[in-house]
Amino acid sequence: MEQRLDRGDARLILICLAITVVSLGIGTHYFYQAFPEATIDFRLTREEARSQAASFLEQRGFDLGGYHHAAVFNFDDGAKTFLEFELGLEGTSELIDDPVRLWRWSHRWFRELQKEELRVEVTTTGDLVGFRHELPEEAAGARLDPSQARSQAEQFLTHAMGHDLAHLEFIEARTTQRPERSDHTFTWKLSDFQVETDGVSDATYRYRVLIQGDLVGGYDEFLKIPEAWQDDFQEMRSHNQATGIVAALFLVFTFVAMAVLLVRRIRWQDVRWRLVFVFAGITFVLTFLAQLNNLPVTIFGFDTTDTFSSFVTESVLLAFAGALAQALFIGFLTAGAEPLYREHFVDQISLSEQFLPDGIRTKRFLIGTIIGLTMTAAFVAYQVVFYLVAERFGAWGPADIPYREMVNTHIPWVVVLLIGWLPAVSEEFTSRAFSIPFLQGLLKRRWLAVFLSAIIWGFAHAGYPQQPFWIRGVEVSLAGIAVGYVVLRWGLLPALVWHYTIDALYTALILLRSSNTYYVFSAALSVGLMLLPLIVAIILYARRQYFIDPGSLLNSEDAALVPPSPHPAASAPLSPEAQILDSGDPTRVYHPVTRRRWIWAIISVCLACVVYVADLDPALKQIDVGMTGDEAEMASINWLQEQGVETDRFTSVSYAEKEWDALAVEYRADHADLASALAPFGDELAIAVWSVRFFEPGEKEEWTLSWLIDDATLYRIRHVLAEETAGQDLSEENALAIAVRHLTDFGLEPSALELKDVMSEKLDARTDHWFTWETPEDHPRSIDESRLRYELHIAGDAVMDLERSIKLPEEWLRDRRESSLWRTVLRWIPRAFGTAVILHLLWILIGSIRGGSIQWKRPLWYGGIGAGLFLLSFVNGLPAFLVFYPTQIPMGMFTIIQGVVAIMATLFMGLALVTVIGLLASLFPATLDSVSRSTVRTWLPDAMGLAVLSTVARVVGDRWSLWLAGILPDSVPLSGPSLPGHLADVVPVLSGITAAISGGLQAPLMIALIVYYATRVIRRPSLIIVALLVFFAASAGASAYTPPEFFISLGRSTLMAAIYAIALVFFFRDNLLAYCLAVYVNETAQGAYHLLQQSSESLQWQGGIWMLIGAVLLLALWLWARQPSKRQEI
Repeated sequence: MEQRLDRGDARLILICLAITVVSLGIGTHYFYQAFPEATIDFRLTREEARSQAASFLEQRGFDLGGYHHAAVFNFDDGAKTFLEFELGLEGTSELIDDPVRLWRWSHRWFRELQKEELRVEVTTTGDLVGFRHELPEEAAGARLDPSQARSQAEQFLTHAMGHDLAHLEFIEARTTQRPERSDHTFTWKLSDFQVETDGVSDATYRYRVLIQGDLVGGYDEFLKIPEAWQDDFQEMRSHNQATGIVAALFLVFTFVAMAVLLVRRIRWQDVRWRLVFVFAGITFVLTFLAQLNNLPVTIFGFDTTDTFSSFVTESVLLAFAGALAQALFIGFLTAGAEPLYREHFVDQISLSEQFLPDGIRTKRFLIGTIIGLTMTAAFVAYQVVFYLVAERFGAWGPADIPYREMVNTHIPWVVVLLIGWLPAVSEEFTSRAFSIPFLQGLLKRRWLAVFLSAIIWGFAHAGYPQQPFWIRGVEVSLAGIAVGYVVLRWGLLPALVWHYTIDALYTALILLRSSNTYYVFSAALSVGLMLLPLIVAIILYARRQYFIDPGSLLNSEDAALVPPSPHPAASAPLSPEAQILDSGDPTRVYHPVTRRRWIWAIISVCLACVVYVADLDPALKQIDVGMTGDEAEMASINWLQEQGVETDRFTSVSYAEKEWDALAVEYRADHADLASALAPFGDELAIAVWSVRFFEPGEKEEWTLSWLIDDATLYRIRHVLAEETAGQDLSEENALAIAVRHLTDFGLEPSALELKDVMSEKLDARTDHWFTWETPEDHPRSIDESRLRYELHIAGDAVMDLERSIKLPEEWLRDRRESSLWRTVLRWIPRAFGTAVILHLLWILIGSIRGGSIQWKRPLWYGGIGAGLFLLSFVNGLPAFLVFYPTQIPMGMFTIIQGVVAIMATLFMGLALVTVIGLLASLFPATLDSVSRSTVRTWLPDAMGLAVLSTVARVVGDRWSLWLAGILPDSVPLSGPSLPGHLADVVPVLSGITAAISGGLQAPLMIALIVYYATRVIRRPSLIIVALLVFFAASAGASAYTPPEFFISLGRSTLMAAIYAIALVFFFRDNLLAYCLAVYVNETAQGAYHLLQQSSESLQWQGGIWMLIGAVLLLALWLWARQPSKRQEI
């Protein structure tokens, strides 16, 4: 009987009370020793800092009328981490405010659609440490020489900021020539201050002043952290990241297993959907409210190319989308975990009943809640003791910040609720309610299941910055084992109560310590949410002297239905073109394309070929690949060896990349003819290059050599050195002479260019210089305000880099980025369409699984084939990952991370394909089952013809696009000539073939979705046309900036939709093979022909091999189809 508390219950409650008292004693006494907080003197509130900042600006003559204001608490997290890691919290506290002024109130005054804005940073103790006046590039001002500007900067430092120049050492200068003024930046360091590290360089405190024209436009002070220390710290953190991502992989395996079992439970109608919708609904509401509540904080990051209406609309829509995604995820976890928990924990109260009135009135609820709250106190004490001991043995973790931006929001308690709710539900459902019974059934050992689930859950937290990298994983794993035992003994309720309360408590600490009564009261209610039903349960028991008997509420009383016996799905396959519009014909008789239709199709394609009568604009560029990656690598090795570089110590990777600047071409085409707009490309600027990167893991130094892809001319040399590498201390004049000589060596004429930007920086072991040249206004390559730009970096006396680009006017770039409410709405219409389709398909999928109309054997096979092709292509392209390899991370850690990413991506691809294929197979029953040798034989002639015809049509369509771009360059985006794909892969042909096969296999999926929505959801042709026009108009309107751009984009989309519709209804119809072969032949022919066009013999051979393999596969299909049928299905 469980209607009254017995002695055992009283003993348990007393033990819980004792544990709570002891734990709270330990926790409250030692908490801030185990989890120290950074020392922040909030002498000024945010509003007081605003008044001080505004007063500073007004004294400098700025009128803040008409400006919007936003503010946040700000600090340099990198500097904080560096100081705490090197000096400890006590040593860091000694430097804070003297001289390292870290804690700041950042204030910003801005206007929408206006570049000019003002920023001021005031420390929490009232010192001004930052100021910036953002001006448009075109704003007028004086042109001071560097000495005059430096004198003005020094006056500002001494008179306005109160610094003594005798204690400052000048280290850096920069001069930038704007269209109507000169800007200068000067940097000093505090000469009698440095933070020593184990490396070569030490951290220094710096002061930077910006002079715009003849006015001070900015001031900043910051801690300069040695580059070597940052690299070493990143290397150390990579172990955390690798450990965390490996644990995340096992969580992904858990989600996959959950998804597989969920399908079975849905089929058995064993999912409690009301519970799923309740949990998902709570998640949606809390997440949406938390995102809206954060708007006052996000306004600080407002982009001034937006309007406020656009910003608010975008923020609300993003909040809605994020809340919906989070709700779907929690709904999935609830639906997947609850049935298995109900099946294996039969003697526990059902989750569906646990929080209802009857569930709250049970003794189990009272005991479970008490245990959960006791676990909260015990967990605080456990963490305190664990980290106090760990610290004795050298463990480290960053100090907490006693401030959260949520105190500047209207309903901060909703964040407390969300941070308590989300981890509690997601992690307990995944790692306890599902993982323990699942692993127990798999391994047949309950305690092994508890141990493994705790280890996976624990080390999924290893990404936190605590060191050594495993310390956080061990701490959480040990707690997970204890929580697992509690779940086995008392069910999931104590774990949910504990997890919610502990996360809510840690989140609410800042509110609980606030002087604001509203904050304290709302936070206390949010943290103590589980106390409310406990108090109600205690009061009810005290009044009635008994609990409700839980017998009818147990999981054993909520048993699963008897699994339905499998039965074949009804057959209702697609018919010919009539079934595109009406799916009622149950027969499957394929009618070949009539001769008349073939004639019309051929005539149409031939008429479209009229575009070849007109010559393309000769200014349009083409790419001719004249060398391979191996040849570029050999050329790079030879060049480096000639320079005396030991190449054997480097790892190298070659990759092809386009240098095309679409925005620059668009601007220049708007202001000149196409020939002038494209003239620099291929001469001064590369269209595409082969780049070869030489690097050594653990070393900063690396080389990247870029070669013109057509004629193997050396185009760019990029040499990276560590800050501490020794070099010459050249004057600006001597460095400029080296830079001019380097430009000349690359065929450029410095005398025809204007020097626009000069910068120098004094490092510990050398002096670095940067020079930037631009073509003058009267230069043949300058069009309106666009300029060719050359940026050159010299380290010591060695050239490090020469970068070429096209400089565009800032005002034009801002206009292109400008967003309005109308543009935001248009941008979200296609997203809303996509979201609605996904939700609708999810609803249909669940219904199809419940009805047993999905037969999973074929989808699993096809999904496995698709995932295998994806993995093969992924592995073949692995060299490309080395392009982005950060050398401060050990190669082993990088390999682990990339390997896990590959596995995750493959699993996702496979599951997505299986799900989509299974769903579509249920929408068009017996379609997959009807695919056999005989049907392929019937389809094959039309499929081959349509594949060839569609390939020709695509080539003609591409020609039309090029012709249109030539005659309307200011309205049609010029994406530049295409570069053959997969050039850097191990075997480019292999990637091309797998992509063609994958695309061919996936083509019918999209067609099936289109047919389904056209014939069974929308149905009426007029509504289909309206929906498409709305979709196309919204897409065009969101990206177009002129009426011609809009109408051309809309017209192109509408025309393509009409062509596809005609092809679908009158030609392809229900010929599944035709869709597959059309994509396969298109990709094979285009890709192979693209390689055959190149000058490189190696690429020509690859193109020929690709064409040969593609033809052989088609021939094999033809021969297989012509053989007598021995088995019906493939």
